[in-house]
Amino acid sequence: MKISVKKDGDGYLAVVLGTPHGLFTWGHTKEEALQELHGVLEVMMDISIEQLEEQRKLKNNLQKRLSHAV
Repeated sequence: MKISVKKDGDGYLAVVLGTPHGLFTWGHTKEEALQELHGVLEVMMDISIEQLEEQRKLKNNLQKRLSHAV
């Protein structure tokens, strides 16, 4: 993935290119726009980790049920 930072009105727009979610942030400076984007990506990663943990719990529960059924 690539990040594009372009002038946008009175500030800058930072965009992660090639993502289906259309990840972008805006800031008064390039640095602020990139910092905002960093925060958004951290939140998205935290959500993904939580979802993976829930899926792992479901898989383990199913595996236990299958081993008892045999």
